[in-house]
Amino acid sequence: MDTTDNSTPNKPVTQNNLLTEIKVILDFMYHKGIKLPDNLSTQSLTNDDTNIIPTSLTADYNAVITAILPSTPESIEFIGKEFEGSVTDIKSWKIPVVKKYIALSIFALLGLIGFSLLPNVTAENQEKGILALQGLPLLENMGVIFFASLLGVMFFVLKTIKDKIDNFTLVPVDIFSFNISIMIGIVSGFIISELFTFSTSIMGSSIEVHKMTLALLGGFASDAIFSILQNIVNKIKTLFAE
Repeated sequence: MDTTDNSTPNKPVTQNNLLTEIKVILDFMYHKGIKLPDNLSTQSLTNDDTNIIPTSLTADYNAVITAILPSTPESIEFIGKEFEGSVTDIKSWKIPVVKKYIALSIFALLGLIGFSLLPNVTAENQEKGILALQGLPLLENMGVIFFASLLGVMFFVLKTIKDKIDNFTLVPVDIFSFNISIMIGIVSGFIISELFTFSTSIMGSSIEVHKMTLALLGGFASDAIFSILQNIVNKIKTLFAE
């Protein structure tokens, strides 16, 4: 078996790289008012890089990394590049990726309102679903489910990305994850609104949950819907295994 590693080697870590990274972190800590570690060496607090002591530099790096948790140098650098402004003046809605998601949320809201105004979109047709409708009425009612699911998942994405920006934990891979979450949320909203029937009663009073609400909740809580479906599959597997 060939065990040759053909992957591209990572950029080697040098003392100058570590020192530069430490200074970026120290600048972030200064603007955020984070207490500096007491045991930092002089070489990290000054611009003198002529006489670097590797062991002290490594210790300083580990100390400042621990002090800014859960933030990381990668997240600080990424948010700084996306924002292109001062750390002290950062606002979530000013970051380009957030603007994109805000625009998508507005699109989902306008789409939901627009489709709900169509004459074929009624409570009666919504209850019929995909098995009783066909043609244009089905397409229009599915449009409501689609935009309700999209609105629900965008609510979740915007809240999550805001928290990550406020805590300086947003990294590039999160954007990829959010894009996938949007597609999962749309599918989840469709599944929970069209493929499941809920009949609940609380204190003797029957409660009807509208499909639009189910789609919005499905989009927002796609992880929960996945867990429910996974549990159902596991129970079916258990039955067949016995």
